[in-house]
Amino acid sequence: MDLFRIDKNDLNNLKDDIKNIYETEGAFIVENLLEINIFEEIIEDLIQICYEYDPRLYERYGSIKNNLEKANKCLLNIYSNKNESQSIIYDAMSRSVSLHRFAANRKIINVLEFILSKKILIHNRLILIMSMPNQGWHLARWHQDYYYNEGPKNTCTIYAPLQRISSHNGGLIIAKNSPLKGLLDHGDHSFDPPTKYHTINQDKINSFTETDKVKISMNPGDVLFMHSLCAHSAQINKSNDVRFVVNFRYQDITDKDFKSNNWQVGSIHHAKVALKREAKTNT
Repeated sequence: MDLFRIDKNDLNNLKDDIKNIYETEGAFIVENLLEINIFEEIIEDLIQICYEYDPRLYERYGSIKNNLEKANKCLLNIYSNKNESQSIIYDAMSRSVSLHRFAANRKIINVLEFILSKKILIHNRLILIMSMPNQGWHLARWHQDYYYNEGPKNTCTIYAPLQRISSHNGGLIIAKNSPLKGLLDHGDHSFDPPTKYHTINQDKINSFTETDKVKISMNPGDVLFMHSLCAHSAQINKSNDVRFVVNFRYQDITDKDFKSNNWQVGSIHHAKVALKREAKTNT
């Protein structure tokens, strides 16, 4: 069974339906919401960061015409030499002009206003996911975003791929109807390869029915909207290329608990401890 999918031209007619689906099933996909060329600025920023990190990359890959392929080559080269560069490149990209501009995209905001409210804040961590081939340490296995971000429980994650994604290159698995279960227990659990993330207890993962566990395929221009309590997992990227996905979170400013805390969240110490862990192996 697939997620609920909707064409961008049908949004206005189905706005009440998608709010209900969001709150119960936990996620839906708007197909063809964005023009593919919207990603060009992001890719260009990434390439320039890579060049600044290692100027030799311009000599090696500067002549490649396709920017996505160029970014892919740069990152594979950087990561093959310095494993710690993962966090360096991520942090630099999170402050890029292109991701900040993308976060305020009106087409995305319009959908968010259907499912949250007319008053929205953007979570300050803007992420371009760069999933390396056959690596797992930085891969977010079964979890709920709320565990790592808190804020309003109805906070929305958007997930917009820069290339075709499927199980082959590490697309998501989503547990439909999981928001109805509330926040699940997270902790250290075994995965092969291991992950730095705290994950949902294995018994809870096993309780998700095969019907409810949906493996996501998406095209560039499609956008996934996912509830903060929706359980999900990335899969291992079995391709030879980096998988690129824009990944942001949006908060409802009208949420009563969030407002009573002056729209702030706590230290979320448990999440920070997990995310700062370093790999003991090359995985």
